[in-house]
Order: sequence, then structure tokens, then C-alpha cells
Amino acid sequence: MRARSLLLPLLVALPTACAEDLFKDWTLRQFYNYANSSRGVAGLESRAVFERALKCPNPTMFLCPGTTYCCYPETHCFSEIPLGCCPDAAVTCGGKYCCLPGASCCPAGGCCNPGEGCCPGLADRCCTIGWQCCAQANGCCAPGSTCCPGKCCPEGTTCGAYGQCNEPTSTRTSTTTPVRPTSTATTSTATSSTSCVSVPKRALPTLRARSVAPVPLYFPNSPEIQDLLANMCIGMRKRGAVQSEELTYLGPKKTHQADKDQNRKDAGCVGADNDCDFRGGLGDSCDEYPFASTHEGGIDQSRCTRAHKRCIPHVQNSKQGRIFNKYLAQLRKLGQPLQPGDKFTVQIDPSFDCSKVPDNFRLARRFANSPYAGAGTESTVWHPIGNTSDSSYLIVPLGDVADGNYNLDLNLQSGSVTSVTIIDNEGEEYATSNQLTAANAAADVQFTMLSYTGLGFVGLSAILETDSDDTKIAYEYHGTPPLRSGGDGDGDNGTSGASRSAPAYELLGMALIMGASLFRL
Repeated sequence: MRARSLLLPLLVALPTACAEDLFKDWTLRQFYNYANSSRGVAGLESRAVFERALKCPNPTMFLCPGTTYCCYPETHCFSEIPLGCCPDAAVTCGGKYCCLPGASCCPAGGCCNPGEGCCPGLADRCCTIGWQCCAQANGCCAPGSTCCPGKCCPEGTTCGAYGQCNEPTSTRTSTTTPVRPTSTATTSTATSSTSCVSVPKRALPTLRARSVAPVPLYFPNSPEIQDLLANMCIGMRKRGAVQSEELTYLGPKKTHQADKDQNRKDAGCVGADNDCDFRGGLGDSCDEYPFASTHEGGIDQSRCTRAHKRCIPHVQNSKQGRIFNKYLAQLRKLGQPLQPGDKFTVQIDPSFDCSKVPDNFRLARRFANSPYAGAGTESTVWHPIGNTSDSSYLIVPLGDVADGNYNLDLNLQSGSVTSVTIIDNEGEEYATSNQLTAANAAADVQFTMLSYTGLGFVGLSAILETDSDDTKIAYEYHGTPPLRSGGDGDGDNGTSGASRSAPAYELLGMALIMGASLFRL
């Protein structure tokens, strides 16, 4: 987490209603700036005229001596940085930062909220007390984990030479043949601690004949999805398959959301079982194989095996969602849409040799941001993988989001966007928009994540189709926990690793170049 300051240059603590009144006469202030830079008697007279004309718009406010701004009661003029008011109860760090009460000032600048500590050697980072500052990862690592370049590896692992996390090697005492349940209640040392106890999946429909998809779900050997491919290889291996496997489609979320959510829960990708859910900023996401949208996902009752899960970069999980989404669309164009109970083949390109992926290959645990909010910019244009007829696209990764109602605000800074689609990591669509049609255009895309488990943590992303390599997008998303019947609506929902935002003073910024433009921090 970055160290923050509540007071930045050119900030003033004002309610929105009063801010416009205070700065509506910005032309007078522009004149003052000019007069202040003038020399001689004319400059002195100009400043005198300005000072007589300047009044605070609200009688409860007071004008800071020798300045051009006003502050409210229970705040004081923070003259070290022009145009700022600092709450009386706040902490002032070296005359440069205005922080929350109880915050600690960091030697390198900024401040950390209560319960957090400054990271030595990381000028703008705060870590939860008890966590370790990892300079190599430029973030925070959980207690017991291993600090590695660019990531935190799980406890007991070591940093690999190629960016992976290596588990200690151990002597194998069992074969790779899946253990099938027997009629007697015996215990086998070859099985894991995973049991076959789970909520039964909905029975597959029997009113029509099953069909097999005419084309496979193909994953090419692209350098953009290497972690995804490695994870799928290990998942297949645990089921006795290599490079390809036939799976059974459960159905779309519209009719089979409960089954998919239960599969995610059984696989350990939601709630407290999601060990990918840790704080920081690297942005990984929980990936499982077989997919949650298949009958074999979660816990496969026929084999007594649990789906394999790992944390992979959320961009790669987003690419899996796009590949799956395009596959479903391709089958619809062929007139053979995938129906519940249909079989389809997952095929990994043979040039990515699954037999060479080591069993002890472990990916980094996820640094989780808030499951309800995020912001940033994206300018990386991805070109089609394995299908040149598709358009190029940008990915706005939203991460593993919690249940809630969301607004995604997009601003097209350059280039062009033909469409926006919110999808999960298995290609399901949540919302679409065609509002971004010209540079500087803005769009507000609304969508809802509402799982039957009440835990959410589904990997979502916004896919922005584009025909320009110069496309750049700024985004911000925020959500609120959904109100559920019988619940208190506080949005806790038993999630693990979710960080609530600390209370902060509402600050408004102002720009006095061409007028007063206000923005909320």
C-alpha cells in the first residue's frame, strides 16, 4: 500500500456546495496572480484592490492571512503548502503532509494509517504491522512468505530462476492414477485431505441428446499466457490427462450460477479458502482447472478429485475469459451453441509441452487490492491470439471482485474503442457498452456481481475492442455491497483479505489555470 497524504499541493478542505461559490470569481484571482508578479506601485495597488475585494463565501469561514483561500472552523491554515487547510485533529508531518489522526509519519515522506508501518527503503509504501516489507516486490508480503523479485512466494517455497515459486522436492509415494472412491470407508495414504463431500451439482438435463462441440477450445502457445497454460497442464495431469481433455459444459450463469459458484467454492477460489487473497498491488487472480463452468469443476464426484487452483496474473486470467468468450461465440455462429450437458475438448497447443511443466511449479500469491474499488490507466493494446480475424483490444483488469453493485467509469484519452464488454475468466458476459466512440468520450458501465455463495471473488475484466494501437483509457471503478434479504447489508459477507478503506477527510482540489475544476480524491 502506498503511503498517503491527505493534503497535497493546491488542496483545500471544503464542502462541494461552497467550493463553487468560493472559486466562481476565479478571474479576480487570475488578476491577483498577475498583480502579484508585477513590480512597483501598480503591483501594490493591484494587490490592495484584490485584498479589499476578496471575501469568504461562507460567514463561518476565515481568510488565511496573506493568502487567497479560506478555511472552515476546526481546521487551520496549512501555509507550508499553498492553498490548503488541515483539520485540527490531523497529524502534520514535517510541514508537508496532513494525515489522519493516529497516523505515523514516514522518514521518506507521506504517512501510514493506524495499524500500518512505514517500509524502510520503500519511500511510498506502508505495510500492515506484522507483514514484511519486500523491496524486491515493491510491496508487502504476508508473514512467513518468501520475498522474491516481483512477487511474494508461499511459505516454505523458494524463489525460482524464472520467476516461479519452487516447492521443496519430496519423495513420491503414490502414482498419478486418480484414486476412486470404494464402497468401504477405508483410508488411503495416497489420497489428499480433500473429501468428496460437496453440495451436489444440478443433474444434467435428459430431454435431448448430448452433442460434442465440433471444434475444440484451443489455447495457443503464446508468451502472453504462459502461467495460465502451466496451471492448466498441472490441472490436467492431476486428472490423468495430457495436453487435451474432454469436459462437460454446465451451462450459462443465467441458469447455472449456483452450480458455478459452488464449484468455485469447492475449488477454494472464494472466501477464506482463497489463499490468493493478500494485500498489495501486483494484481493476481485465482484460476482453477477444470473450469467452474464444467460438470468436472469444483469436486469431481466421479473421481473424488478437487479442481486444481493457482494464482496467475489477472491479465492472463482475463485473456482466458476472452478466449472462452470467443469460443462460445464461434459455436453460436456455427449454429451449434454449447448447451448444458454438451461435451467439448480443451486443447493446449502441443508446442507448449505439458510434460515439461514441473509438479512443484507454484505461482505467486495474489496481492489483493480493495474488492470494491480501483483506478488506473491502460494503454497496452493486445492483438488477437491464434485468430487474426478478431480485433485488437485493451484489458481493464478488475481483479477478483466481491459481490456488489459496480460502476466502471471510462475516459477515452486517445485512439478509438468500438465496444466495451465486462466478462469473467470463463467468458460469461455481465454488461456491454458502445458509448466510447470518440477521443475524450466517457462511459459509465454498470454491472452487478451477485453470487449464490454470497462471497463473490470472481475474476472480472473489461474488454475494450479497438482498431488503434494508440488507444489509451483511464478508468475508475467502485462498488457497494449488495443488500440481501435477512442481512444487514454491511457487505462483509465473510470475505477474507478484503481491506476496508480507512476514514478520510473529504478534500477537493482546485486548478487556477483556466478556472476552478473540482475533483474528489
